[in-house]
Amino acid sequence: MLRKRFQTILLNLMEKALSPNIFRSIKNKCYKDYSDGFYVRAKKSEFPNSKKSVEYVLRYCGRPCFAQYRIIDIVDDYILFWYQRHEDDFFVVEKIHIFEFIGRLIRHIPEENFKTIRYYGFYSSKKHPLYSLARKIIEKAKVPFYKSLNKWRSLMITSFNKDPLKCFCGSLMIYKYSVPRLE
Repeated sequence: MLRKRFQTILLNLMEKALSPNIFRSIKNKCYKDYSDGFYVRAKKSEFPNSKKSVEYVLRYCGRPCFAQYRIIDIVDDYILFWYQRHEDDFFVVEKIHIFEFIGRLIRHIPEENFKTIRYYGFYSSKKHPLYSLARKIIEKAKVPFYKSLNKWRSLMITSFNKDPLKCFCGSLMIYKYSVPRLE
């Protein structure tokens, strides 16, 4: 599919650049001779499978475009920062005017109501083993709290902000319940 698409785009651009009358016969001959399209020498993927490449792309979807720690210095109206180029892994230090810097950053701000990926990695999937472990720990901590809410004293304290078992003198009353004996 990529080969045919590349062929169509390339031939259309060449036809537009050259005279359509002259190039039309060459274009038709190319479609006839190369019915599978032109060979595309695409860069070999550095990922072993498509899942890994999708994970790589998603990693950057949920993160800001620029980390604050990359800013080296701000002097007058200029900002000094560094980044590492993806093409050749070259370390670049750049000093630009603050307005140009802001202009570069605001390009990455999504439109209003644009949906982005909020969580990825440990936070994203309920299938992740660490997620289930964290849920178990949280649930263990919640159980005693929820059980305490079922007790009438706790409910009274949370509802009315007063302890019903605390005497006006300050001491705590003890509730004793005795079951009458049947003889």
